Amino acid sequence: MKLQVLILEDDLITSRDLTEVLTQNGMEVLGVAQSAEKARSLFLSQKPDVILVDIKLKGEEDGISFVKDFNSHHIPVVYLSANSDAETLKKAYATTPSSFLTKPFDEKDLIIAIELAFNKHLAQTYQEKKSVPSSSGGFIFLKTGNKFEKIELEKILYLEADGSYTKVYTKEKFHLSAKNLSYFSEHLGEDKFIRVHRSYAVNLNCISKIDSKHVFIDSKAIPIGRAYKENLNDLSDYFI
Repeated sequence: MKLQVLILEDDLITSRDLTEVLTQNGMEVLGVAQSAEKARSLFLSQKPDVILVDIKLKGEEDGISFVKDFNSHHIPVVYLSANSDAETLKKAYATTPSSFLTKPFDEKDLIIAIELAFNKHLAQTYQEKKSVPSSSGGFIFLKTGNKFEKIELEKILYLEADGSYTKVYTKEKFHLSAKNLSYFSEHLGEDKFIRVHRSYAVNLNCISKIDSKHVFIDSKAIPIGRAYKENLNDLSDYFI
């Protein structure tokens, strides 16, 4: 199977050159977006293996903003930019990209960066799967101080990102875990928990109300991120 790449680049000549180079090197270009909004739509419908992202874009959103919205999906990102100043690099590296190439880039360097990004992603995914404890028994153990406390999944109301940590809320209290929110989203089960925002995941059985901008867990209003609205489509069978 060909390695599938999504391109976010607003310069037509550059995007054409990128498409040609990738195709000649045996890769498949799933789509080319000139704006973050278009890239968001393509990303959700195509599910690429790697994304090439130009940092400076026309419009309100830049490439870094787009990547922030989709970091939870763990898709390798290779940044392309004519700007390599310290401030740009700082903002870009904060989103943990797989690579950063300055324009004009060398064709060989581009292909190597994409292949390394994808292979590193595969290796990390494999290691995570090997080390993931099963939650199929309906519970998890969360470390509290020097001990592990058993938490039944049905008692978890929602989870909130707190930097690289996660707050796990039950009716009684919240537990602070050293695992990030993406870890929980991937391993607690999509049939039990749904990601509604880059900072929140909720227990499906605990949702009491939904409007256009929020899901509610009792009186707690949790925002719905625009990148995650499609996740709520899974609940469409329950809308009468």
